[in-house]
Amino acid sequence: MIPQWIRNLLRPLKTPVESTIRGLIRIVSKDRVLSGPFQGMAFHYPQLEYAMLLGTWEIELSRIWQQILARDFPLMIDIGAAEGYYAVGMAHSKQGTRVVAYEMEDEVRRNLEIIKALNGASLDIRGKCELNDLVAFGPELEGSFILMDVEGFETMLLDPEKVPGLRKSWILVELHDLYAEGCSKLLRDRFESSHDIERIEGVDRSIKDFPETAILVRKLFSSRRLEPFMDEGRPHPMSWYFMIPKEE
Repeated sequence: MIPQWIRNLLRPLKTPVESTIRGLIRIVSKDRVLSGPFQGMAFHYPQLEYAMLLGTWEIELSRIWQQILARDFPLMIDIGAAEGYYAVGMAHSKQGTRVVAYEMEDEVRRNLEIIKALNGASLDIRGKCELNDLVAFGPELEGSFILMDVEGFETMLLDPEKVPGLRKSWILVELHDLYAEGCSKLLRDRFESSHDIERIEGVDRSIKDFPETAILVRKLFSSRRLEPFMDEGRPHPMSWYFMIPKEE
């Protein structure tokens, strides 16, 4: 049996072009996000997402993030923070703002700690978010911003009857009807009286989205080779609700 360390050395030989592109992106970026709302944020950990490093991750939300980051929130919460692209991004972009990140997976939370440390970010990292955690914020939720990506558990957490402060929170939630049937309709029914709701649909990447800051890589490789590095690699398109309290 071939030892693991030898297999690791040989792995790039199976996909030499892709391995070269990955290496060049790392060199050009110097492990900092190259474009988008979190441009300049230090970003490097073992399971590196190149779309995040390029700044093209969930690019359909760029306009929404510009609107969010232009506003000063007293509290920003990321529920389902994963590796920290958004949680650390918020702390990096809005220094002085209280940012709380919830992530249930221990290993993923360790990766989040790496990105936090790389940026010297002020970030309160916690485990799984339950309904009682949101209730505990009390009036603090009013006027806050909440980002949520929890694979269908949003139907349990985003309940303004149980968490009244949600009626005055800005909310960006990834929808998961695939895991929680009727999720989109349920959330719209719950929030349409208190919020203006915009639905954002996922879009395909094109080479025009490739950051100008990595123009050297763009010139060396075809669109067909580069476009797979620019998206999330999901088997199906995603969608989101961006919900702003009507009194705003």
